[in-house]
Amino acid sequence: MSKISLIVAFDENRGIGHENKIPWFIPGELKWVGETTRATTDPEKINALIMGHNTWLSLPVDKRPLPGRLSVVISRNAEIDSPMVKVCRSFDEAIAYVKNNDRIEAAFVFGGTRVYRQAVDADVLDEALLTIVPGQYDADTYFPEMPESMHCTERHTVKYGNTEVLRETWKKADA
Repeated sequence: MSKISLIVAFDENRGIGHENKIPWFIPGELKWVGETTRATTDPEKINALIMGHNTWLSLPVDKRPLPGRLSVVISRNAEIDSPMVKVCRSFDEAIAYVKNNDRIEAAFVFGGTRVYRQAVDADVLDEALLTIVPGQYDADTYFPEMPESMHCTERHTVKYGNTEVLRETWKKADA
């Protein structure tokens, strides 16, 4: 059974996006997200990114699907023809798919707001990797509060040039 994680960056107001784009650009953070979501302990397995259709559309066309990971896109009516994309019609279907796929080592809930909210409310997360970006950006989508069933187990800062972000790892309280 695949481990279910969540990965997100948000600003001091929990903003994650504006007009379907990330409001900041921190190359080192993007590199870390790529490395983290691609890393497997078993070279025969891959990881999956669970995302809503708008998040899928927000990715640069020449980067879709993101290399080295299976994109699990939640959409009621999208049709995406790629061997590295699985379209699921609901969040529950996406979770069932990754949990029951022996080829997937870990799945990362990847956004947007609705998918993050469903993950938090459904209590399916084993872990959440949060990056808090300094400042308050113009945002129209936000990350929800973490559930009481999880607690912060690690907190440290990471410096990328002149930008210092706060990174937190959250785990289930009973883990």
